[in-house]
Amino acid sequence: MVTVGTRELIQTELKDSTSSDVILFNLSPEHYRVSDAAVLEHLTKHLKTKVIYISLNRSYTKLNAEFKDSGVDISMVYFIGLNGKGHASKLKNLSPVRPPFSLTKIGIELSKILESGQYEFLMLDSVSALTVYNPPALVKKFMHYLVSRLRTVDVGGGILMLQGDESESIKSYLSSLCDKTIKL
Repeated sequence: MVTVGTRELIQTELKDSTSSDVILFNLSPEHYRVSDAAVLEHLTKHLKTKVIYISLNRSYTKLNAEFKDSGVDISMVYFIGLNGKGHASKLKNLSPVRPPFSLTKIGIELSKILESGQYEFLMLDSVSALTVYNPPALVKKFMHYLVSRLRTVDVGGGILMLQGDESESIKSYLSSLCDKTIKL
C-alpha cells in the first residue's frame, strides 16, 4: 500500500516535470517498494497516462497484485519482464523476457511496444537489477540506448535505482542522461 506521505512527496516532485521528461529515482530501500506504485498511481489515475513497466526482479503476478492494492489502474500498464506461471500466453499486457537480464531481448520488446505509439511513459525497475547480471559499461550503453529511444519517440521515463547499490560512475552517468533526479 502506498503511504500518504510517499504519495504526496512523489506528486510534489512530479508536478514540475513535463510528460516527456526522463527522471532518475534514486531511492532508499525504505522508499523502493512504494515509490514505483506511487508514480504509477499518479500517472494512470490522475494523468490518465499509459505506461510501459519493465521489471527485472518481480513477477507480473506479484506486481499486478501490489499495484492494484495501491490504486494503480492496471488497464493502463503494459509489462515487460518476468511473468507468473501460466500467464504469458493469456495476457495482452505482458511481454515475458527470458532471461530477464537479457538487454538485447528487453530492447527488442521495448522497440516493438514503443512503435505502437500507444504509451507515453516507461518505468524501469531497476538499474540495480541490471547491474547484478551485467558489467557497468554494458549497463551504461543500455541506459544510453533506452533514454535516447524514449527521446526519439517523445516518451517520458522513470528509472528506479537503489541508493548505494550502483557504482558512483553509473549514478553520475544516469544523472547526466536524465532531465531530473529525485532522491527519496
